Amino acid sequence: MGDIPEELWVIKGGRAEEVLKRPDGSFQRLSFLTEGSVVGLEGFLDGKPSPVTIDATEDCSLLRITRRNYESLIDANPKLERNLLLV
Repeated sequence: MGDIPEELWVIKGGRAEEVLKRPDGSFQRLSFLTEGSVVGLEGFLDGKPSPVTIDATEDCSLLRITRRNYESLIDANPKLERNLLLV
């Protein structure tokens, strides 16, 4: 199991892959992540550890959103949370 995310990350540029470590130690690629992808949202919202790892496959530029920043953004624009859930 992974860590409980305390921040969200948005990929501004570059490419990464989302991988799941299986019980037998092997890895399964779940998806490729590119510009605009949000990383850590599910665990950030539900408070549960993430079973996946994100590996950059090339240099990435990232935007970090802390819990405090996220709550301020949602307070200012409640529709934003709904839109994030659709990602």
